[in-house]
Amino acid sequence: MKLRILTLLLCILAVEACMLYKKPEVTAKQIVIPCRPEMAQDDVPRALPFQSDAQEKLVSLIMAHEGFKSKVYLCPAGKKTIGYGFTESRYISKKRMTEGEAKSILVNEIIPATRCIVKRYVKVSLSPYQEAALVSFCFNCGEANLRKLVCLKGRLNDRNFAVIPSLMKLYVKADGKTLKGLVKRRDQEAKLFAGKV
Repeated sequence: MKLRILTLLLCILAVEACMLYKKPEVTAKQIVIPCRPEMAQDDVPRALPFQSDAQEKLVSLIMAHEGFKSKVYLCPAGKKTIGYGFTESRYISKKRMTEGEAKSILVNEIIPATRCIVKRYVKVSLSPYQEAALVSFCFNCGEANLRKLVCLKGRLNDRNFAVIPSLMKLYVKADGKTLKGLVKRRDQEAKLFAGKV
Protein backbone atom coordinates (compact mmCIF):
# COMPACT_ATOMS: atom_id res chain seq x y z
CA MET A 1 0.00 0.00 0.00
CA LYS A 2 2.82 2.42 0.94
CA LEU A 3 4.62 1.57 -2.29
CA ARG A 4 1.51 2.43 -4.34
CA ILE A 5 1.11 5.77 -2.58
CA LEU A 6 4.79 6.56 -3.04
CA THR A 7 4.58 5.64 -6.76
CA LEU A 8 1.44 7.80 -7.16
CA LEU A 9 3.15 10.77 -5.46
CA LEU A 10 6.20 10.40 -7.71
CA CYS A 11 3.97 10.35 -10.81
CA ILE A 12 2.13 13.49 -9.64
CA LEU A 13 5.44 15.28 -8.98
CA ALA A 14 6.75 14.26 -12.40
CA VAL A 15 3.61 15.59 -14.14
CA GLU A 16 3.81 18.88 -12.20
CA ALA A 17 7.50 19.25 -13.03
CA CYS A 18 6.71 18.76 -16.74
CA MET A 19 3.94 21.35 -16.57
CA LEU A 20 6.27 23.87 -14.88
CA TYR A 21 9.03 23.34 -17.43
CA LYS A 22 8.63 25.73 -20.33
CA LYS A 23 10.58 24.91 -23.45
CA PRO A 24 12.47 28.04 -24.57
CA GLU A 25 11.36 29.47 -27.89
CA VAL A 26 13.92 29.20 -30.66
CA THR A 27 14.26 32.20 -32.94
CA ALA A 28 16.01 32.28 -36.29
CA LYS A 29 18.94 34.14 -34.73
CA GLN A 30 19.46 31.42 -32.13
CA ILE A 31 19.71 28.59 -34.65
CA VAL A 32 23.34 27.75 -35.26
CA ILE A 33 25.13 25.45 -37.61
CA PRO A 34 28.72 24.33 -37.33
CA CYS A 35 31.04 26.21 -39.66
CA ARG A 36 32.98 22.98 -40.14
CA PRO A 37 32.20 19.45 -38.91
CA GLU A 38 35.26 19.31 -36.68
CA MET A 39 34.05 22.37 -34.77
CA ALA A 40 31.38 20.28 -33.10
CA GLN A 41 34.15 18.16 -31.56
CA ASP A 42 36.14 21.10 -30.12
CA ASP A 43 36.29 21.59 -26.34
CA VAL A 44 34.67 24.98 -26.87
CA PRO A 45 32.09 24.59 -29.62
CA ARG A 46 32.09 27.50 -32.06
CA ALA A 47 29.29 28.05 -34.53
CA LEU A 48 28.14 30.63 -37.02
CA PRO A 49 24.70 32.21 -36.77
CA PHE A 50 22.36 30.60 -39.27
CA GLN A 51 23.14 32.38 -42.54
CA SER A 52 19.64 32.69 -43.94
CA ASP A 53 20.64 35.59 -46.20
CA ALA A 54 23.28 33.60 -48.12
CA GLN A 55 21.15 33.26 -51.28
CA GLU A 56 20.34 36.97 -51.25
CA LYS A 57 24.03 37.85 -50.87
CA LEU A 58 24.94 35.45 -53.68
CA VAL A 59 22.38 36.90 -56.11
CA SER A 60 23.41 40.49 -55.25
CA LEU A 61 27.11 39.68 -55.63
CA ILE A 62 26.67 38.10 -59.06
CA MET A 63 24.33 40.82 -60.33
CA ALA A 64 26.60 43.62 -59.11
CA HIS A 65 29.75 42.20 -60.68
CA GLU A 66 28.30 40.85 -63.91
CA GLY A 67 26.07 43.82 -64.63
CA PHE A 68 23.02 43.46 -66.85
CA LYS A 69 23.12 43.63 -70.64
CA SER A 70 19.93 43.19 -72.63
CA LYS A 71 21.81 42.39 -75.87
CA VAL A 72 24.63 40.00 -76.73
CA TYR A 73 28.11 41.47 -76.16
CA LEU A 74 31.71 40.26 -75.88
CA CYS A 75 32.99 39.91 -72.28
CA PRO A 76 36.65 40.75 -71.39
CA ALA A 77 37.56 37.11 -72.10
CA GLY A 78 36.13 37.46 -75.63
CA LYS A 79 33.04 35.27 -75.10
CA LYS A 80 29.56 36.13 -76.35
CA THR A 81 27.52 37.04 -73.28
CA ILE A 82 24.03 38.31 -72.38
CA GLY A 83 21.99 39.08 -69.26
CA TYR A 84 24.02 38.67 -66.07
CA GLY A 85 27.06 37.02 -67.63
CA PHE A 86 25.25 34.14 -69.38
CA THR A 87 27.43 32.51 -72.03
CA GLU A 88 25.48 29.35 -72.92
CA SER A 89 24.19 29.22 -76.50
CA ARG A 90 20.56 28.80 -75.41
CA TYR A 91 20.71 32.25 -73.79
CA ILE A 92 22.86 33.85 -76.52
CA SER A 93 20.38 32.66 -79.17
CA LYS A 94 17.67 34.82 -77.57
CA LYS A 95 19.59 37.91 -78.80
CA ARG A 96 17.66 40.10 -76.31
CA MET A 97 16.22 39.72 -72.82
CA THR A 98 14.70 41.92 -70.15
CA GLU A 99 16.27 42.48 -66.74
CA GLY A 100 13.40 40.53 -65.16
CA GLU A 101 14.00 37.57 -67.48
CA ALA A 102 17.73 37.67 -66.72
CA LYS A 103 17.19 37.72 -62.95
CA SER A 104 14.73 34.82 -63.23
CA ILE A 105 17.24 32.80 -65.28
CA LEU A 106 19.99 33.60 -62.76
CA VAL A 107 17.94 32.60 -59.70
CA ASN A 108 16.02 29.64 -61.14
CA GLU A 109 18.50 28.10 -63.60
CA ILE A 110 22.09 29.34 -63.33
CA ILE A 111 22.53 29.34 -59.54
CA PRO A 112 20.89 25.92 -58.96
CA ALA A 113 22.95 24.35 -61.78
CA THR A 114 26.17 25.91 -60.47
CA ARG A 115 25.35 24.82 -56.91
CA CYS A 116 25.10 21.22 -58.20
CA ILE A 117 28.61 21.54 -59.67
CA VAL A 118 29.93 22.82 -56.32
CA LYS A 119 28.29 19.90 -54.49
CA ARG A 120 29.79 17.44 -56.98
CA TYR A 121 33.35 18.47 -56.12
CA VAL A 122 33.19 19.60 -52.49
CA LYS A 123 33.41 16.64 -50.10
CA VAL A 124 33.22 18.57 -46.80
CA SER A 125 30.33 20.32 -45.10
CA LEU A 126 29.98 24.01 -45.90
CA SER A 127 28.20 26.88 -44.21
CA PRO A 128 25.65 28.70 -46.43
CA TYR A 129 28.11 31.61 -46.91
CA GLN A 130 30.93 29.26 -47.91
CA GLU A 131 28.72 27.53 -50.45
CA ALA A 132 27.49 30.88 -51.82
CA ALA A 133 31.07 32.10 -52.26
CA LEU A 134 32.03 28.93 -54.16
CA VAL A 135 28.91 29.16 -56.37
CA SER A 136 29.82 32.73 -57.33
CA PHE A 137 33.43 31.69 -57.95
CA CYS A 138 32.40 28.68 -60.08
CA PHE A 139 29.92 30.73 -62.12
CA ASN A 140 32.64 33.26 -62.94
CA CYS A 141 35.78 31.08 -63.15
CA GLY A 142 34.31 27.80 -64.38
CA GLU A 143 34.15 24.18 -63.28
CA ALA A 144 37.82 23.37 -63.97
CA ASN A 145 39.07 26.21 -61.75
CA LEU A 146 36.63 25.24 -58.99
CA ARG A 147 37.97 21.68 -59.13
CA LYS A 148 41.54 22.98 -58.69
CA LEU A 149 40.48 25.27 -55.86
CA VAL A 150 38.86 22.53 -53.79
CA CYS A 151 40.31 19.18 -54.90
CA LEU A 152 44.08 19.64 -55.04
CA LYS A 153 46.13 18.33 -52.12
CA GLY A 154 46.05 20.54 -49.03
CA ARG A 155 42.96 22.41 -50.12
CA LEU A 156 39.28 22.41 -49.17
CA ASN A 157 38.60 18.67 -49.45
CA ASP A 158 41.58 18.10 -47.14
CA ARG A 159 39.73 20.31 -44.63
CA ASN A 160 42.04 23.25 -45.20
CA PHE A 161 39.31 25.91 -45.06
CA ALA A 162 41.73 28.70 -44.14
CA VAL A 163 43.63 28.59 -47.45
CA ILE A 164 40.58 29.06 -49.71
CA PRO A 165 40.09 32.86 -49.39
CA SER A 166 43.72 33.58 -50.32
CA LEU A 167 43.63 31.08 -53.21
CA MET A 168 40.44 32.64 -54.58
CA LYS A 169 42.24 35.96 -54.88
CA LEU A 170 44.67 34.47 -57.42
CA TYR A 171 41.93 34.15 -60.06
CA VAL A 172 41.90 37.78 -61.26
CA LYS A 173 43.11 37.60 -64.88
CA ALA A 174 41.39 37.51 -68.25
CA ASP A 175 43.53 37.08 -71.37
CA GLY A 176 46.63 37.38 -69.17
CA LYS A 177 45.63 40.79 -67.79
CA THR A 178 44.68 41.50 -64.18
CA LEU A 179 41.23 43.12 -64.10
CA LYS A 180 40.20 45.45 -61.28
CA GLY A 181 36.66 44.09 -61.42
CA LEU A 182 37.91 40.53 -60.84
CA VAL A 183 40.17 41.67 -57.98
CA LYS A 184 37.15 43.26 -56.28
CA ARG A 185 34.94 40.24 -56.94
CA ARG A 186 37.47 37.73 -55.59
CA ASP A 187 37.91 39.91 -52.50
CA GLN A 188 34.15 39.88 -51.85
CA GLU A 189 33.91 36.13 -52.46
CA ALA A 190 36.84 35.54 -50.09
CA LYS A 191 35.16 37.64 -47.39
CA LEU A 192 31.87 35.81 -47.92
CA PHE A 193 33.61 32.44 -47.64
CA ALA A 194 35.28 33.57 -44.39
CA GLY A 195 31.95 34.88 -43.05
CA LYS A 196 33.29 38.45 -42.90
CA VAL A 197 30.20 40.12 -44.37
